[in-house]
Amino acid sequence: MAQIADRLDASIAHSVPIPARPPNVSIVLDKRLLCSEEHIAHVWTAHVHSASPNATYPTTMVTNFHDPVYFGDTELFDPFTLRDIFVSRETQAYQRLQSLYGTKVPHFYGHFVAPLPSQHNRTVNVILLEYIHGRDI
Repeated sequence: MAQIADRLDASIAHSVPIPARPPNVSIVLDKRLLCSEEHIAHVWTAHVHSASPNATYPTTMVTNFHDPVYFGDTELFDPFTLRDIFVSRETQAYQRLQSLYGTKVPHFYGHFVAPLPSQHNRTVNVILLEYIHGRDI
């Protein structure tokens, strides 16, 4: 398995250019819900720090980061291709389930690409979802 430093370098090389305009939403991570070195998705609660004037977001959301740096077995699969597949399928699933938002499925607030300034502005994919209060099942 490739070392994390090698995967980090590869992730920096695969960074997506971000337009020089204000972000749609700025969030502050709060509580980690799911994360490990062997998962491509990292799930956190987050609080909205600021948002564009025409956007409406709840104060607390769930952020689902898809980060190929933390995907295991990179010799068997290209983690960047897997990230793209996972993100596109999850985004499509939430879009197709729109009629169930708030009843059976959490509200989907969008898919974003976010730079990580502390990591040479490498980018990660973020899916924002409704936070539902309650206990894990």
